[in-house]
Amino acid sequence: MSHASAAIPASNAAPRTGAHRFSAVISRIAEETAVRDGHGTPADYIPMLAGIDPRRFGMAVAEPDGTVYGVGDWRQSFSTQSIPKVFALALALSRDGERIRRGVGRERSRNPFNSLVQLEYENGIPRNPFINAGALVVTDRSQGADLALSAGFLARHGVRADGSELLTRSQAKQVNAVVLTCGTYDAAGEFAYRVGLPGKSGVGGGIIAIVPGECTLCVCSPGLDRRGNAVAGVAALDRFTTLTGLSVF
Repeated sequence: MSHASAAIPASNAAPRTGAHRFSAVISRIAEETAVRDGHGTPADYIPMLAGIDPRRFGMAVAEPDGTVYGVGDWRQSFSTQSIPKVFALALALSRDGERIRRGVGRERSRNPFNSLVQLEYENGIPRNPFINAGALVVTDRSQGADLALSAGFLARHGVRADGSELLTRSQAKQVNAVVLTCGTYDAAGEFAYRVGLPGKSGVGGGIIAIVPGECTLCVCSPGLDRRGNAVAGVAALDRFTTLTGLSVF
């Protein structure tokens, strides 16, 4: 799962063309990104990511009705890394919500995502489902790609594109809350401050963000900051919420 690749976004149907609600906004963001200084550094400790151009940038919007559009390199595949942990959490919660809540916490870990230290003094209960230990618990409970479009059920309060319910409205709120507080490694507070949306990042440079009731967003730019989040991606989402006034705050 950590090495899966996805385009931003994708659908079996061809994306619609023409003017859309946020077309002008994301086009402006792409233009600003192209001329900005400082794009961060790819995750060179992962061989498949080491040689990617940090200036690469794509951004896509998926609206609740399935309309998808984007700018830049939005059709190119990228390594999703940790982002699918959101979908594993939603699936596990839909199947066995109470058991998941007893087995994994909902707090920021304050340790590296791959650290096991915290388990030693907290009775083996991972702090949240997005660190590696927590993801293993969720994956175990879940037994038996495309991002902007796939995350649409979180913008639709738990409802799939066909109108069926994957999560209750309360469960969708819970997933979005964990994504907001734990989704961007050790920078969740800064991400909430700058962007104001639930967001989950991966060290492949991707970030998904949810605007409940409005749309889902996906950005990808492989240059990372020291906390493992895409520099241009965070900046693009910051600009999106600034220009549109859409946030959860």
